[in-house]
Amino acid sequence: MAVAPRLSVNVNKVATLRNSRGGQIPDVVRAAQACISAGAGGITVHPRADGRHITTQDVRVLNAAFAGLWGERLEFNIEGDPRPDPSGIAPPRSQRERPVSRHRRPITSFPWC
Repeated sequence: MAVAPRLSVNVNKVATLRNSRGGQIPDVVRAAQACISAGAGGITVHPRADGRHITTQDVRVLNAAFAGLWGERLEFNIEGDPRPDPSGIAPPRSQRERPVSRHRRPITSFPWC
């Protein structure tokens, strides 16, 4: 029997918006909760060494906030830049951790101003 794919929502842009404004709003955990409440099967994050998207602390907070849900009901997908110890950014209950190549001027983070 084939397993149906589940939607995993990337909450990086929520963190990017928060980081550009300073402070704590919008809240990444509240955004993730809204996605889960709407039926998302997972949360995806892309932590980078420079913290321009989601931060390592955000990953830890998300892991703790949904600790009882990670597993069969909810996937935590972490995709980050390769480092000597990529598991250093992954919470212990992460289901997926994938290295992603680094680019000096990625389109999604390039300042177009």
